Amino acid sequence: MRYLLTIAFVAVCLYAEGQTVDALKKNIAHAEAEIKKSNELLKDNKNRQKSSLSNLALVGSNIKNRKSIIESLDGQAQIIRNDISHNNKSLDTLSRNLSRLKKEYAAIAVTAYKEYKTGNYVTFIFLAKDLGEMTRRAAYLRRHMEIRRLKGAEITRTSQRIAQETNRLHEREKELAATLESRSREMAKLAAEEAGYRKEIESLRKEEKNIGSSIAKNRNTIERLQKEIRKIIEEQARKDAAGNVSNAALAKLTGNFTAAKGKLPYPVAGGVITEFFGIHPHPLQPTLKIDNKGVTFTAKSSSNARAVFAGQVTKVFILQGMGTTVMVRHGSYITVFSNLSKAFVKAGDKVTAGQHIGVISSENTLHFELWKETTPINPQPWFVK
Repeated sequence: MRYLLTIAFVAVCLYAEGQTVDALKKNIAHAEAEIKKSNELLKDNKNRQKSSLSNLALVGSNIKNRKSIIESLDGQAQIIRNDISHNNKSLDTLSRNLSRLKKEYAAIAVTAYKEYKTGNYVTFIFLAKDLGEMTRRAAYLRRHMEIRRLKGAEITRTSQRIAQETNRLHEREKELAATLESRSREMAKLAAEEAGYRKEIESLRKEEKNIGSSIAKNRNTIERLQKEIRKIIEEQARKDAAGNVSNAALAKLTGNFTAAKGKLPYPVAGGVITEFFGIHPHPLQPTLKIDNKGVTFTAKSSSNARAVFAGQVTKVFILQGMGTTVMVRHGSYITVFSNLSKAFVKAGDKVTAGQHIGVISSENTLHFELWKETTPINPQPWFVK
């Protein structure tokens, strides 16, 4: 029973490990896809002579994704090393068992040979007092022979298991070598991308004369957008209360949106996240902090912004410095699309998931935010990988 429980435990551990490796491989595939999109956008930018700031954001995104790939490869390598260690321990145990079985089999074989040479088998049977005892003695000898046969079969099985475990060990060692080689290649690419990032910063610093004032201006624009969004949300809440909007209907819409976490599409097809949620230093002025209440996507020129979930357009307005902004309500949640050059929808329109709601600006960026009533939340975990 204990042996069966051990086998079950090992099987569960191997299954869980396999799931982890699959997750790491998915992370790598996702990061590689993001890097591919970034490189396509970088090529498009260079062809159109777009600003270095956009290129800087794309290269920064590549660096982030490249580090994610390296981290996942490190995770894979550690899992393989653990498996190799477990495999070696298993081989040691099997080898000791095989040595013990061979000794036991040798002892049985020597005894059997001596008994056969001296004729003791026949004497042992015919010295029985009666037929019943003779039958029992014959059965005993048969059991003795069966034990020898079983020992031989166990030796064969153990030897086969050792061969299988040895082959598996060699395969895992090859896989580890391949993983470490991939990691080395990724490290080389990361070094090249970091060098490119520094080059973009130097280039941009030569072009920009008033970086500090430009950053402050952008920050003020974002703050005005936040205030406008909160004001609109509060007004909508008052209208909902005055209009006796059903709490049950609101709860249903909210629940449907909540259930979609991790499944939402990007709000712009082929886009790459080039500025993330939260407080972080500006790449050109590390002492200046950016408090991003959403995420910024970079995409190809004239790409369409799209609704990430079914809902109703609450407001469409223009804010200087942020272009056209569209707000879509999904129960207690609101999605915000800013920096549009043109909107295809108006307040009161119902939209479906994937429906085009506008064109992103000539800067090729879309600022996207997700709010839970008057609180902005990080939208990134809501997107499908």
